[in-house]
Amino acid sequence: FGDGLSIQLAVLGGEAFFKLLLEHGVQLRPGHVGHCRAFACAALLANVPTLTMFLDAGFSLDKQASDNDDDTVGLLLELDENRGVTLLALAAQTKDRNAAEAAVDFLLERGVQLNQLTGSCNHTPLLRLALGVAGNNVSTVNSFVEKITKTKVDEYEVKRLQYFEETSDYGLLARQLLLEKGADPLFLNRRGKSALTVTAWRNDI
Repeated sequence: FGDGLSIQLAVLGGEAFFKLLLEHGVQLRPGHVGHCRAFACAALLANVPTLTMFLDAGFSLDKQASDNDDDTVGLLLELDENRGVTLLALAAQTKDRNAAEAAVDFLLERGVQLNQLTGSCNHTPLLRLALGVAGNNVSTVNSFVEKITKTKVDEYEVKRLQYFEETSDYGLLARQLLLEKGADPLFLNRRGKSALTVTAWRNDI
């Protein structure tokens, strides 16, 4: 269990399997990169019960730390100055739109701020989506999920990857969801860009 692989696979296996693993004594560790990757998987799956178990185990939505330029979501979530924003953007892009809204509502109820500024460029979650940064997060989650399933599990688990396919194409729906929840499309980051101007420039309104 040291590398977090079992935790990641349990998240992919669903709430019941994840809970079973915890009942057999596996401990979630908030400072472990592999466990943070599993946290990211739970957000991308928009699995509210699993996210709840992570939070109950001490995982924070707003762990304070310095900026981190590494693009590995697990490491990013371990060090992120406000990991809730990353989780919010992942959940908003979930393929199951009802699950996406439920997970976004859950994260907001737990204290994630819709217009929270993150990183040196002051991106809000909505701007992260407009710029494609959040889509890159999805791709990163997909890549390590694909890696562990191809090397460690059988065909049944590999098929679970179909759930993730084309998730990154849900950027528009994710932006609409955050707007419906009250995200500010006019907020300017340090480079003078807003979600509205970026979307208009890309002719993606």
